[in-house]
Amino acid sequence: MNMGVITLGTLVGALAFREPLSRLNLLGIALALAAIVLMAPW
Repeated sequence: MNMGVITLGTLVGALAFREPLSRLNLLGIALALAAIVLMAPW
């Protein structure tokens, strides 16, 4: 669920509001997704 929220929020921001995605933004998104994966209970 959390990964979907981050991904959807990024896509909406990039497409609907024409926000540019810099390398730093993409790195932040990747780190956020990695943190969620690491915290997920297995």
